[in-house]
Amino acid sequence: MNAVSVIDADRQLNQEVLAGRLREAYDRWYDDDIVMDENGQHAWKGKAQNRERLEAMGRVIRTHARRLISSAVEGNRSFSEWEFDEEYGGVRFTLRQVAVREWRNGKVVSERFYYHTDWQWKN
Repeated sequence: MNAVSVIDADRQLNQEVLAGRLREAYDRWYDDDIVMDENGQHAWKGKAQNRERLEAMGRVIRTHARRLISSAVEGNRSFSEWEFDEEYGGVRFTLRQVAVREWRNGKVVSERFYYHTDWQWKN
């Protein structure tokens, strides 16, 4: 996949996330053998295992805001900085994270998330 195609694919994926179409984006853009890593602590392999994990994490009660702060593409890698203001389990929090994606043949084959583990809890 050339750099222009990665730019376009990443832009479309980010727009779907911003619009709250997370399941659709996952189905469309992620490879069956996707490897996802949360903050360097654990890697989950395969689309089915990651779908289960994302569904469990996706039990957000309310999203107050999703913001794409910045993004960039270099070769077959894309980088995006995010801020999420959400309620989960009755508690409101702000999560800021960076997602690093590796693309192959129009699909994300690897995604790593980096974030500070002391989330900002809100009242």
